[in-house]
Order: sequence, then structure tokens, then C-alpha cells
Amino acid sequence: FRNNQTHERLKEAQKAMGGLGALAREIMQLLVVHVPPEKGRAVALAARLLALFGWALKMQCRNEPERLYPIAEVLLPRAHSWLLSRPHRPGTVLLRLRAVVGELRKDGLLSSDAFKFIEERLPQL
Repeated sequence: FRNNQTHERLKEAQKAMGGLGALAREIMQLLVVHVPPEKGRAVALAARLLALFGWALKMQCRNEPERLYPIAEVLLPRAHSWLLSRPHRPGTVLLRLRAVVGELRKDGLLSSDAFKFIEERLPQL
């Protein structure tokens, strides 16, 4: 490192990515506990979106649109092409995740407390 500032910035980025991972695990644990197995497809989609959020954020910060391989491996083809057509991918991933969680709440599969917990955590990602 050329100076301490570079080292500090790297440490801050590592801490932020660690926090993102911890929040994603909290949200997934809550969904797995509250949503019955027959609605596993919605929970699986939420897991995919949470996993992709970090990649999408990293690619946007690095301005590396050509490095999209994790998206193709994680999402189904239709969702993959839809996400690639959007300019602000991290925001798009979060909006889709909110829609999935909202659908689960509307179907009565998430309690109001669980829904509120997730809704409060999503902006922290």
C-alpha cells in the first residue's frame, strides 16, 4: 500500500461487505423459519437475489459490466436477461427482493413483525 489511507479504505470496504453478508443471512434465516416448504420457490428466489446483490454492487462500484458471470449462474434465464436489461442492477435486485417479500406477506406467509424486520433491514444492505 502506498499509504495508510489506502489500507483504511480497504478495511472499510471489507467491513461493509461483511455487514452485507450478515444482514443477508439474517433475512434468509427469517424467511426459512417463517415460510413453509411448499413456498420454497419464493424463498429460493430471495436467496438468489440476496446472493446477487453483493456481486451487482461490486460490479457497479468497479464499473465492470463485462463481469456478469455470477448472474447467469444464479438466476434462471428469463430473470437473468431481465436483470441485465436494467441500468442500476443493485437497486433492481433490491426492488425485486422487496416484491418477493411483499408477495409472501400478502399471501399470509410472513407475520407483520417478520415483514417489518425484513423491510427495515433491506435499506441497510
